[in-house]
Amino acid sequence: MEKLKIAFIGAGSAIWSSTIVIDLLINEGLKDKSLEIWLMDISDWRLDLIYGFAKRYVEEMKSSARVFKTKDRREAIRDADFVINSAMAMGHSYYEEMRRVSEEHGYYRGI
Repeated sequence: MEKLKIAFIGAGSAIWSSTIVIDLLINEGLKDKSLEIWLMDISDWRLDLIYGFAKRYVEEMKSSARVFKTKDRREAIRDADFVINSAMAMGHSYYEEMRRVSEEHGYYRGI
């Protein structure tokens, strides 16, 4: 069985990352692969959350995929066939400040 390693950088987004993990697990084209899903995030609690979701999905879907978590970007991408980068540029604090200033001036972002 051919190995396929997919690494997620910035995997701590519970909704986005869990949706992608589910999509990978139900993809018929990946059923014949030895799938490794590597989750990387700088936040321990975000990483633990999505790792728990991913492990549960693998179990419930009776998938042979293996899920790993790490805070080390280099470890996550080493020998990866695909890398998905969803890391938030300038982090969550920048996003929160941008949202606060926007709302202060009457602009609501529906994200």
